[in-house]
Amino acid sequence: MEEMKEIEHIIRDYQQERYPSPEETRKNNATILYKRKKFFLGELRHSFRFMGFLLIVIVYLRDLSTTGLVLRGFSQYTLSNPYPSLHLYTEESKKGLSKFLLLTVIVLNGFYTLIHLVFGAYSSPPHGDKHFLHGSSTIEFIGERVPFGRLELLILDVMIFFFQVVLHNLMCYVQDFEILSVTVPHDSISNPTQDIHSEWKVHNDCDGYNGDVVLLCLDIISNIKV
Repeated sequence: MEEMKEIEHIIRDYQQERYPSPEETRKNNATILYKRKKFFLGELRHSFRFMGFLLIVIVYLRDLSTTGLVLRGFSQYTLSNPYPSLHLYTEESKKGLSKFLLLTVIVLNGFYTLIHLVFGAYSSPPHGDKHFLHGSSTIEFIGERVPFGRLELLILDVMIFFFQVVLHNLMCYVQDFEILSVTVPHDSISNPTQDIHSEWKVHNDCDGYNGDVVLLCLDIISNIKV
């Protein structure tokens, strides 16, 4: 008798077992997509921060300009966090600050590109030892080679400018709430001849599970003109 009751209890639990409805599945997919977008947006910004600092250090090892290292490093640091306290900035102040930062990036990179274009690269280390380079009067590096020529420095300058401009767009013009906004789709059966199981279809081409997800589109030229 006890075994029969236990079996009935198991059968009742099985019959009452509840699976997520299609609507709940869509909501869960939307939540996961939001987390994925947030993660990838953060990783994208982090990558451009890191690459900017890395290229600045490489240029320093080639042209030995401590002043350039400090100025470019500070501009990269500022671009990495342009609005330290969001509640202290109005939309107008943000717009003004973003323009100032962009102007700083253009002027600073243009200046050092012009310097490298005019003066080129040195052909020998400062102390005549081909295995020894020093960074002005502050930092010393052993074993760093001299630049191949001014073209190498100019390519590095262009790369720094590119990464800083993109980072500026990512930090100053990309609105997180617009990128991370996710809508929950609602499926409807428009064709009565559809398979009976189509009403349980919960797949959506924008939920991120098919790999076809657009995180953001940067229109750098339009942002600069704003």
